[in-house]
Formats: sequence, C-alpha cells, structure tokens
Amino acid sequence: MSKITIPNQIIRALWLLEKEGFPAYIVGGSLRDALLGNQPHDWDITTPALPDKMLGIFTAAGYTTIPTGIAHGTVTVLIDHTPIECTTYRIDGEYTDARHPDEVRFTDRIADDLARRDFTVNAMACRLPHIAKWSGTEPAFSCGVTVSVDELEIVDLYGGREDLRRGIIRCVGDPSTRLTEDALRILRGIRFCVQLGFAPDPATEQALLDCRDGLAHISVERIATELIRTLESPGPCADGLLLMSRTRLWKYVLPEIENGNISKYFKSQKMLLHAVDRLPCDATKRIALLLCGAGEIGAKAACRRLKLSNRLTEAVTAYVGAIDRPCPATEPETRRYMAELEEYAEGALFVAAACHADEKEAYEAALKRVAGIRARGDCLAICDLAVDGQTLMHELGLRGREVGEMLAKLLDVVLEDETKNEKEILLQIAGGM
Repeated sequence: MSKITIPNQIIRALWLLEKEGFPAYIVGGSLRDALLGNQPHDWDITTPALPDKMLGIFTAAGYTTIPTGIAHGTVTVLIDHTPIECTTYRIDGEYTDARHPDEVRFTDRIADDLARRDFTVNAMACRLPHIAKWSGTEPAFSCGVTVSVDELEIVDLYGGREDLRRGIIRCVGDPSTRLTEDALRILRGIRFCVQLGFAPDPATEQALLDCRDGLAHISVERIATELIRTLESPGPCADGLLLMSRTRLWKYVLPEIENGNISKYFKSQKMLLHAVDRLPCDATKRIALLLCGAGEIGAKAACRRLKLSNRLTEAVTAYVGAIDRPCPATEPETRRYMAELEEYAEGALFVAAACHADEKEAYEAALKRVAGIRARGDCLAICDLAVDGQTLMHELGLRGREVGEMLAKLLDVVLEDETKNEKEILLQIAGGM
C-alpha cells in the first residue's frame, strides 16, 4: 500500500484553512510526484478561500504572507521559512497572447479549477480526511504526517492516476485547445516526458506539432528556462529531445541543431541527440554538445540569443572551442590543457568525450589525471609559481617586459615538470636563459 509523507509546514497551512471552514487540497505537480513515490520539492495548495481571506487567516496565525499573484488568486505563506503557494479555485478567461489568461474568475468548485490545468497528471487534487476536526492547537509534527494513499480524498476527474500508471503525458480536454491557450505548455510537456520518463499520448504529440508556432509568442527567457530544466532532468534525455525533433520544435529552441548543421562528429541529428545521454545531467555541458556543430562563434551567439547568463555562455563557448583539441595523454599535456582552459577543463573533456565516443578510455584517463592534479594543487598559472616578478627583478635584475616573458617561460617549464616549482631551481633556470 503506497504512502505519502506530507511535511509539517504543509499540514499547518492545510489545517489553518480547514478549521476556518475552507476545504484545502494539495494539487498539481506536488501530488503527482507524491503518487509516484517521489518527495515533492514544492507543495501547492488550492482552496475556495478568496485571497484576502487567506491573507487574514495566515497573518492572524503569525505567519508572513506575500501577495505573490493575488490578482490571479495566489498567496504565498512562509511557514518555518518554507514558501507555500495557496491559490483560490479559479476559471481562466481567454488567452489572447498565447501565454496568460486575459482574466480569471474565482469559483467555489474544485472541478472548475482542475479543468483549466495542462496535463492530466497535474490535474489531480487530494484532501486529508477529518483534518479540520484535529483537536488541540495548531498541529506540530516534526516529521510531518505519513498517510496511505487509500486514505486520501483524491479528486481525479481526467484519469491522471491511470496515466501515471501507464507513463503517459496527456492534455486535459482537447490537446490543441490546451496548447494554444499557453504555448509554453508545449515545452513543459516535453520536460515532463523527460523528467518522468513518460511518452505523450498520440493526440497530445500531434498537438505539440500542430501548435508549435505558438512558441513564437513565448519569450526567449521562458524557452531557455524550460530547455535548462529539461536538460538537467535526471535519467535519459534523448527520447525527449527526439520528441522535440519529431514535433519540429528546435526551430524555436535551438535552430542551430536543425539538419544540415550537425557537427562532423555525428552522422545525423538522431546520433547527436542520443550522445547527450553520455553526459552528466548538467545543462551547460549538454547545451555545449547540442551546439557543437555551430562552432565557437555560433554557440556564443545562440547563448546570447537565449539570454543565458554570462557564466553559462562563457562555459558553453569554452567547451565548444575545445572539442577539436587532442585528448591530453600525459601529465604535462594535461597540465597544459588545464592551464589554458582553467576552470572549464573538466567540462571540456566531458563534452569532447561525448563527441569522440571511440576514445572513451583515453578521456576517462585524462579526467582521472585532472582530478589528481587538482587534488595535488599543481602549478597551473603564473600566480602559482614559487617565484614572482619582484623576486626576478631583485635577484636577476630583470625589468619591464622581461619579467612577464620570463614568468611565462618558467610556467612552461613547471607545466612540463611540476617538481621544478621551487624558488632556487626556478632562479637557476631563469639565470641560465
């Protein structure tokens, strides 16, 4: 018999609403994850209580409240530093911008609220039986409450539990209507397939294809966020990326990987997308691999277009730029590689290894050498040398440009042989040059 554990903070929020006469349901992705046996990261609550009423209830109990999206019925309450979103049952109006409803109307029927949600696995809600009758003051369970799923009052009007069992992502109601209302749901559907290891039902997959042009109305920041969350999902990613190919979504996400612009290391887009699963679940490395055919300049331009952070852009550009470098085969070669790529050395080796599948063992050996060099603290930069510019000027009388040139030469010596990074040895070498 499956069970779910509900944290104390969530229990308190539910209880406060219930004791005031407002049914309070755990809803959406939090319930989906709990039913799958995974502990949710975020818990969402829905209730017929209007926003102002919720603010009053939580404030009276001594909790900080934030009117996060009060116009749309959402209040965030902080309980033990945990933010919990509580939203009034609502009915969405028209979506004329393909992203947000023009208006929302509050309702006292949970069925109305579930009908507006995107996918069946997210359109379920559950209520704890008899929570309003719990005696005493505010419940305080340090480890939360563990209940059997069979004890919960679950509202599942669209077959979400069965779709969880079958591993299916299916739109609530007509798929084209759902995806046209908010085009970001197209990429969310892909992400859920990857995160959960599910597949879309045929009608939903067809709607992903038919409604794809709606993504033209979505901001690049939102698109980038969904791409990153998809690529960071644990487990295999290739099936979801191939789904993006079948539904022709790359045009709006990463047009650089459309057929005809694939790296020389892959014979087809399919091979490239499968190669993503050779990498850790890290969006930066995976984006770099997807962009390897665009070259260093193209990869940087793609990151800029998606308005990715400067740090992520710099890393992706470094990884792509290093793909054609030979795999370092010795410790001196590895130190030189690390000296040039600095903090990006390990990531560059991972991405290159995914491109050079026939050299897997060589790259694994190189990564081990990198780890060893990092652990030992070998000299990899001029600032790590046992001598500095002041020492060279004082001991050898060097001046101006001579100092910088000599430090560069000494670094080259030490990269070749770490044991020479001692003051007297380096001064002797410098004096003989």
